[in-house]
Amino acid sequence: MHIPDWDDRFLSEYDPVAYANLVADTGVDSVMVYAQSHVGLTYWPSTIGKRHPALGAGDWFGETVAALHQRGVEATAYYSIIFNNFAAEEHPDWAIVKAAPPAFGPLPGARYGQACPNNREYRVFAEKQIREIASGYEIDGFFLDMAFWPTVCLCPACRERSNSELGQPIPAVVDWNDRNWTAFGRARERWLFEFTSIMTRAILDARPGIRVYHN
Repeated sequence: MHIPDWDDRFLSEYDPVAYANLVADTGVDSVMVYAQSHVGLTYWPSTIGKRHPALGAGDWFGETVAALHQRGVEATAYYSIIFNNFAAEEHPDWAIVKAAPPAFGPLPGARYGQACPNNREYRVFAEKQIREIASGYEIDGFFLDMAFWPTVCLCPACRERSNSELGQPIPAVVDWNDRNWTAFGRARERWLFEFTSIMTRAILDARPGIRVYHN
């Protein structure tokens, strides 16, 4: 479902009921349903961001969740939290500024834009979308994908946090024997935990007791 919109044939024949029938025929009891994807386009009629053009006036996410429930299958919402083409392309100031190529190879970084979890505007954007999903649909779980640092980020938000909270610029060299580097490493762990906690609270505020997963 990580499907872009540069060809109007993409997803033009998606049918929530047919999909639910195929899923039910396999005998599974739980399915992850995409609310959006790495390309950042939504599959529900969101008031925030951009809907996938093939969606039109429909609500694929809601219709799919309802069809699955009618067949006794649980539905977990999928949301891509760092990889987001729409966010990075429409708001370049939200994007991660890579200090070095990602260790997991060139393809994901070349194909997908990455939004920085330290950017306050992106946090607000993602939290609003997540609350919209959690409050608007009778989902059984919520999966936040890609909540990690793909690389060291040198964006203004990360530089500002390093300077203000650590009293130092972001170290230019990875050296685990250097106290400045290890302090920065611990800070990145705190910042990511803070970010994922904000998103998790948004889900649980809207739907208390729901299962929340992170990748």
